[in-house]
Amino acid sequence: MIIPRGDGVKALDQEQIAGEARLQPRAGDRVQAGGKTLTWKEHHSAERHLDFSAIYRDPGNFKLAYTVCYVHADADRDDLVLRVGSDDQARICLNGEEIYWQPHARGLELDHDEIPIVLRKGPNVLVFKVINQGGPGPHGSVHITTKNGDAAEGIECRLTPE
Repeated sequence: MIIPRGDGVKALDQEQIAGEARLQPRAGDRVQAGGKTLTWKEHHSAERHLDFSAIYRDPGNFKLAYTVCYVHADADRDDLVLRVGSDDQARICLNGEEIYWQPHARGLELDHDEIPIVLRKGPNVLVFKVINQGGPGPHGSVHITTKNGDAAEGIECRLTPE
């Protein structure tokens, strides 16, 4: 989606998709955004970050992108950290609640910010909204670890809630 020039923070605060904090899409689902009908797509990457302009073959400034994944936990967990990077502004909601809001223009730096998170056993929905004000992008990264930085055992990111 295209955002008005210089309005990255405003676009971050506004719902571009109705009920964005509680999105639970599947590949092929359609959604209304910016006066257009868009289709959710499945994407797999070997990289630790998402380059939305490469995914959609639409590079440029003043773009907004969403990604949603289902984080499955084999038990309730309160010992985890979400490590986030974005180019530029970003907002993250977990299970319908905002847990991260980053209003500054910046380049992508993996694991730049750390947010303690709690996951419940089973599927947890992570919605990541990224806005690119200028330069290449948008780009975003999320990485779940334990609080001491170790791999989070018993956690799996999926593209469906099952």
